Amino acid sequence: MTRIEIEKKVTEYLKDEFSLEDTQLTPESRLREDIGLDSLDTVDIAIAVKKIFGFRMNTAEMQNVRTLSQFYTYIEQNIAQ
Repeated sequence: MTRIEIEKKVTEYLKDEFSLEDTQLTPESRLREDIGLDSLDTVDIAIAVKKIFGFRMNTAEMQNVRTLSQFYTYIEQNIAQ
């Protein structure tokens, strides 16, 4: 799966699940501060990642993911394994 495909799937999911606009979902957008995700949202996202991308998120690793771009990279690296 390419980076562009990952970005598209993540963006579609976030827009649908959290009623977000394209303008809120830039690579520099911070997951907590700009997008407004909290710890409960992370659980929902973990379930979606398993369903969409086929791997289980490591919650400890996700603590270091701050921006949407970092989230794309996290997914990209874990799909490649």
